[in-house]
Amino acid sequence: MLLNIQRDRFLDDFYELKTKNEEIENKISELEQKIDAYTNKLDIQVYQRIINTRFNVSKISSLSVKYMSSGQFLMNTIDEMSDFSPVIIQYGRTIENELKEIFLSIDASKKWMLGLMQGSLEKFKYGSTELQHCNTSHFSQLVVELENQFNSPMNLKIDLIDYLRNVRNSAGHSGTTKTKQEAINYIEKVNDFLDKWILEKK
Repeated sequence: MLLNIQRDRFLDDFYELKTKNEEIENKISELEQKIDAYTNKLDIQVYQRIINTRFNVSKISSLSVKYMSSGQFLMNTIDEMSDFSPVIIQYGRTIENELKEIFLSIDASKKWMLGLMQGSLEKFKYGSTELQHCNTSHFSQLVVELENQFNSPMNLKIDLIDYLRNVRNSAGHSGTTKTKQEAINYIEKVNDFLDKWILEKK
């Protein structure tokens, strides 16, 4: 009963924050903090075991595992008719976090946004991108870093990042609610990206 009250209060607070008209990146990070404040107080070990069974977690960061575990928890506790945006945001954070692991090793002082990382990786894989990408010096370091960390970095599913970023961003928009099915579809795409990411990781 208490858990249901806490969950409903969290979803109310989350929705209220979502309806504020702030610049999207800033709002996403506020929503992430709201999710953390709620899920950090709960025992999500059972969901962590699900993630540990599904993936070779030695190839991804412990923070990514935590985000997916809390995403699984939210997936299983949010009411069928409610907004599943928190699930999508947590799974989106997983991708952002994995990419940041690469980019922070290039420049730890830079604030790497998902769009910039996507643009840089598209430039690496396809030779061009419509998005902003990192400067020449960072780009040459990125190429070295990818070669160091992955067996065949060209095989990474860079093409999925655009979908993952756009759906993640839309989950933070006011007036947008995500259904359970949309969250399931999103998780499938994240899993698809991570399977290849983990497979290619040295």
